[in-house]
Amino acid sequence: MKKLLTNFHFLSFNFQLKLLCLLFILTSPLFSQSPVVKKIKFIGNHSASSPKLQSLIRTREALPLREDVLNDDAHRILNFYQSKLFYLASIDSIVRTFNGDSSETSVVFFITENRPIKVDSMSIEGVEFFLPKAVYDVWNLTGQTFDPVILEENLQNLLSLYERNGFPFAHIEVTGIHLYSCDEMPLMRIQLAVNEGTLVTVRKITTAGQTETKEPILLRELNLQLPMRYDQKAIDDAVMRLKKLSFIQNVAEPELLYLDDSSFALKIQIAEGNANTIDGVAGYVPKQPNTDEKGYFTGLFNLSFQNLFGSARQLDVRWQKKNRYSQDFYLAYTEPWVLNYPVNLGFSIQQIVQDTTYVERSFGIDGSVLLGRNTRGLFGGKQKIIDPAGWTNSFLFNIPSATFYSGYIGFSYDTRDDRINPRSGFFYKTLLEYGKKDETFFTEIADGADTLQINGVPVVGKFVKQKLSTQKISIDVETYWPVTRRFVVFNGTHGWVYKTPQSIVPYSEQFLFGGLNDLRGYTEDFYNGTRIGWNNFELRWLTSPQSRIFIFWDAGYYYRKAYAPSDQTRVITENGWPMGYGFGIRFQTRLGLFALDYGLGKDDPFNNGKVHFGIATQF
Repeated sequence: MKKLLTNFHFLSFNFQLKLLCLLFILTSPLFSQSPVVKKIKFIGNHSASSPKLQSLIRTREALPLREDVLNDDAHRILNFYQSKLFYLASIDSIVRTFNGDSSETSVVFFITENRPIKVDSMSIEGVEFFLPKAVYDVWNLTGQTFDPVILEENLQNLLSLYERNGFPFAHIEVTGIHLYSCDEMPLMRIQLAVNEGTLVTVRKITTAGQTETKEPILLRELNLQLPMRYDQKAIDDAVMRLKKLSFIQNVAEPELLYLDDSSFALKIQIAEGNANTIDGVAGYVPKQPNTDEKGYFTGLFNLSFQNLFGSARQLDVRWQKKNRYSQDFYLAYTEPWVLNYPVNLGFSIQQIVQDTTYVERSFGIDGSVLLGRNTRGLFGGKQKIIDPAGWTNSFLFNIPSATFYSGYIGFSYDTRDDRINPRSGFFYKTLLEYGKKDETFFTEIADGADTLQINGVPVVGKFVKQKLSTQKISIDVETYWPVTRRFVVFNGTHGWVYKTPQSIVPYSEQFLFGGLNDLRGYTEDFYNGTRIGWNNFELRWLTSPQSRIFIFWDAGYYYRKAYAPSDQTRVITENGWPMGYGFGIRFQTRLGLFALDYGLGKDDPFNNGKVHFGIATQF
């Protein structure tokens, strides 16, 4: 027992001795904690301010100094200078100055910025097909500050020059970069080498993958004249024309095939979409209690052939019954490439029964001509007849009996990269329409020769016939900005104006808007006016090549002149700025691009939103 106690005291003494040694080591200057940064200073920086450099680094005043962070800070500063094209910038030293007990330190970065490098000259070897001037005309880096991004663009310009002139296999190498200085200006000389490859002549074009469309129809749309020297831009333009066909879902990158006769063929893989659709929906509105009105059916029927018999001809039939008294029938046919020219020509007929107020019938001819890769000229004419439901309605609702004859011209410009779900691009369309109308209406005057019974009360007046000129202007602009691969910002702006010499334009001639395709959060055709406009702003998330979800904000505008409710002889101006917001989804079905939106109008509570759904007619 005595021996055990002795051992215990011996162990206790050893433990105390080791603890004292450890405390001595930890409290010595060599192992004390890192000094606190008292001040940070930059010397030699001229193009970048000290506050800017301070914001880049992680070392901070009043915090302990860390050597690993300080080294990382040096890299951060140099990366910043390189982003500003100061590739010769350097940090010569980082000086630390300690106080007497080494508890505080000041850090000074000594920087040499130097000047940005200027590209003095470029030399290129291997050019045989082009004259030197043609090569130097597409090289715009000489005399400029060296920038790797611009260098890459210049190299791509040189490759494009070859690809547009028959050399798709050409490639370019940077074989040397030489730095030197003159009058303290750092200069660079770039050496390039070109392998031009084989001059390619395309003698044949084939398509593959299509099951409905006839190959001559696709080749006609490509509009490439054979034999042709390989031209990448012309081929890209042709592929884009195929992609914009409503029945084409995708077009793969064209493939060059070597033929036995030392020439080449161009093979284009096609993926067809759903060209022909038949869809419809029906509803029933039951009899309302305590009324004599019977229940009635509503519905929508669409029959669409976008590639009739595989010939790219189009036939559309639509019938819609919105309510008990309104319906719309539309029939249109389009013949592409009339007489083998890039001209599309179509005709349409339409009849609209608008409540119990009037019937509108129209007959139109519409045409377009291809003017370039992205541009089409637009033209057409129309006859429209307005037939009011009796002279009583004509008088009460200011709807004259009228016949219109009009013609329009315009153009469209479209760089959207996809027909269904664009990620980038721009769309613009404008139309100018001029017309004449012959109208007849009844006006109330005391010495009139005619009498009209209005709700059993005779109204004295006369029937007036007049001829007037009309003008319509419409502008549609859509822009798509890709933020990431799936996130896209969309904005569409639309404006329409209608002009006649009349102070009060009849309701039947005003523009109607509101609903799925323009101002969501309101019922279809809720607003009307002689000047209307709306803007659609959407944040889109593309869930697949043919579907997306999004949130939207719509803003509209309408303007019209009308008679004051209390004084039918006084004209007043009515206008407004309605707004709607909400969320929606688009996805491709066998019937087409299905649209489902939930929108709220201005000041609407959430439970009072409008559900818009249908087969989308716009992007």
